[in-house]
This record gives sequence, structure tokens and C-alpha cells, in this order.
Amino acid sequence: FPNPAHSEVTVNISQGAFNSLTITNNVGQVVMQQQLTGTETTVDIKALPAAIYYVTLRGSNGIIVRRFVKE
Repeated sequence: FPNPAHSEVTVNISQGAFNSLTITNNVGQVVMQQQLTGTETTVDIKALPAAIYYVTLRGSNGIIVRRFVKE
């Protein structure tokens, strides 16, 4: 959240459920990656151009993909 976003997005997860976050653009190029620790992670997206992006979370709970819009 929020979606659409302007400067940052926040990811809330269960403790230990996911350990990595990848953001890809609409054509599948990786634009950002980071390790997750804790239950809430804020990602700075100010440098990304306005577009549709996909957040992929990977970990012991499998893989989840969510879409967000950067305005």
C-alpha cells in the first residue's frame, strides 16, 4: 500500500513468511530487489518512472505477486 503510489510502497507480511522482494516493470525487467526482515517493509520508489509494476514476494509461504501503479 498505497496503490497508486508516489514515493514509497509498504509491504506488510506475517513474520518469516517471505524473505525477498522483487519489483519488476511491465515487460518483466527487474528494477529493484531487497531482502525482507520483520513484518513491515517500506520501499523507496521515487526513482522509478510512472508505470505499472509488480511486486513478487518469495519465501517459505511460496510466491505471491501483486501489482501497483507508480504515479
